[in-house]
Amino acid sequence: MEIMSIHKSQTRDTATLPELGIVAYRIFSDTGCINIQLLSGK
Repeated sequence: MEIMSIHKSQTRDTATLPELGIVAYRIFSDTGCINIQLLSGK
């Protein structure tokens, strides 16, 4: 299992997780929800 840190100051960012691939996230500040998508990988 991989751990990804999400910083509230960056509402959009990408990260590379060795076991998954490239993921992107977006924080919706009005609702406090986070959307995480797998862009490429296994």
